Amino acid sequence: MNTLKTIPLDAIVPNPEQPRDRIDEDELKSLAESIQEKGLLNPIAVEDAGGDTYILIDGERRWRACALIGMKEIPANVLPGKNGNGQKERLIQAMVANLQRSDMNPIEEGKAFSRLQEQGMRNVDIAKLLGCSNSHIASRIKMTTNLAPEVQELYTQRRLPLDETVFGALYKLQPEIQVKVALHAAMRGMIASRIAALATRFGNEAKREKVIITHHKQPLLGGSSGEEWSVFRIVENRIPHNKLLTWEHLVKGAGLICKHCAIFDVASEKNCSECPLVEFMKAVQE
Repeated sequence: MNTLKTIPLDAIVPNPEQPRDRIDEDELKSLAESIQEKGLLNPIAVEDAGGDTYILIDGERRWRACALIGMKEIPANVLPGKNGNGQKERLIQAMVANLQRSDMNPIEEGKAFSRLQEQGMRNVDIAKLLGCSNSHIASRIKMTTNLAPEVQELYTQRRLPLDETVFGALYKLQPEIQVKVALHAAMRGMIASRIAALATRFGNEAKREKVIITHHKQPLLGGSSGEEWSVFRIVENRIPHNKLLTWEHLVKGAGLICKHCAIFDVASEKNCSECPLVEFMKAVQE
């Protein structure tokens, strides 16, 4: 049975099974200001750990916001102690509370689902308990194992769409290519279908480049083979110094580069605004 009582803030310790990894500092400050102005509308939930100590189950942001404005006590629903056997129960309680408020990002969900599996729960059991589908659980877990850490961070920041077509396209790419696609998409706020097309294009380009590299001792646009060099050295070696390059030459060369660009299929003024080639063509016109 739960008991509502007022307890000291410093008697509360964070839930060691909290599935959420981070709390937005700006949101925390806004919540603190709201509590200071209107008071705490909903009590937190804690577990009685004995010895005048309580384990926080639900309401970490409210607890931290109250501490931020100097409150000494906080109203709390006190749940009976688990007698040292509540690891899985605490994780489940915290997950239910966070999922009901949509507080968790997809990577936090995936990690929490994995931890429940480690506690011996099957996907079907987790789905029934938390009110979500088996496919949702499998998808979130796969994100934590098949996506590069940098891509996971973008999903943590909610900068990429949660769409299965995007996941499927990204999973086929090598980690370094995943990162390129994801960063490009996040910077431009691309929709799911365009990200999937971009990922496919990058994947095809990567395969093409592998074939080229196997037939050349050094890559065409960079790297090193005993010495540092660049595409400019190639141009310098192949074009006579007395030959004047015209605007038509530049346009033709730019067109060839664009045709092999990884985002050629989704090229637009917006998507290509930060392309180094675009910046170069602008510079030579000044």
